[in-house]
Amino acid sequence: KHKDTLVEFGSFDPSCLMPACPDYWTYSGSLTTPPLSESVTWIIKKQPVEVDHDQLEQFRTLLFTSEGEKEKRMVDNFRPLQPLMNRTVRSSFRHDYVLNIQAKPQPSTSQVIP
Repeated sequence: KHKDTLVEFGSFDPSCLMPACPDYWTYSGSLTTPPLSESVTWIIKKQPVEVDHDQLEQFRTLLFTSEGEKEKRMVDNFRPLQPLMNRTVRSSFRHDYVLNIQAKPQPSTSQVIP
């Protein structure tokens, strides 16, 4: 629940959290929190991942703070949409158009050109 708390549990396969979905977009981007370093590869699934109400409530109990500090829940931790900054967005699937933006097909990837 608190930041930096260690929890022991048996083996865990993180792939169980994500349903099989071979179609996605990916791009190099930045962290969403300071220092906003350009060090992340973002993957956006074409098929949305659904979370039920109880799962969402469990995530809302997580805290930004360590034990003994005033509790600050890990909610509303997002930043506004950022400019594309000449990033290349690639897809794992072939297409002619994405969101009305023309794409140039390339072997196994597509480059989206705004």
